[in-house]
Amino acid sequence: MIQLFKNDSKLVVNNLNQSSLIKTLSYIGGGSHGKVYKIYNMLDDQIYSLKKIDLLDEISDISSDDQLSSLKDNTSLLLREIRVLAKLEHPNILRYNTSWIEFNKINRPILCIQTKFYDHTLTDVMFNDNLDKENIWKDIVNAIKYLHSKGIMHRDLKPDNIFTDMQHAYVGDFGLAKYYENSDSRTMSDLYMGSELYLAPEAKSDTPVYTFESDIYSLGVIYLQLFGHCKSLTEFISIFKIGIDSFKVPDNVKLMLSSEPSKRPTL
Repeated sequence: MIQLFKNDSKLVVNNLNQSSLIKTLSYIGGGSHGKVYKIYNMLDDQIYSLKKIDLLDEISDISSDDQLSSLKDNTSLLLREIRVLAKLEHPNILRYNTSWIEFNKINRPILCIQTKFYDHTLTDVMFNDNLDKENIWKDIVNAIKYLHSKGIMHRDLKPDNIFTDMQHAYVGDFGLAKYYENSDSRTMSDLYMGSELYLAPEAKSDTPVYTFESDIYSLGVIYLQLFGHCKSLTEFISIFKIGIDSFKVPDNVKLMLSSEPSKRPTL
């Protein structure tokens, strides 16, 4: 298994014992395709978030005869996406610090992605009176506008994936981010794995599709949470189920939440 990676120059394997330089401080939670930890890196004396993706979990539904080939292909794809995302430069995008592949005690390949650490996600502080909501909203919009300008859809935009210091927002967790590769078609029919509350209607259908406009819908839901004057997520969900007319919001935000993607504004 290890030799599969070492024999391919396109697959970057960290031959140093990277784990010996890292101390796990706490488990943060499960992100898209992986688990996230708060860590201390002894090499540079800094605190980071570390996402670990078990690459064999990504191919668990593939027959054993094809698993090695699929593992190699999937890992190449993941690394290529990481390299692209690592080049993104925007003050409101959570940038990757570094990444590597290591093998655990039973020789399972683990993709490790190290990013800047923030104490809070937007979920943690959404209903906190000290949150600078106007600035937070502006930062989120600017981040998504930047991603879209680079041809990237986030596809899992939700408060859990937005980090904050109470004054500014940083959009992260690109585990589902994809390039908009087909200029002739405005949809992507691969299975969407985002959270139900923030899913656009077209992504909930029997044949789910996803477009840039689907990110806009997710933005609209986040706006309602920020400025809907609800005191809790439970209250927000109960009102949201009644309909967006229950909220006093600008017309452009109502358009963001249109059931028809073509009616949603662009950034």
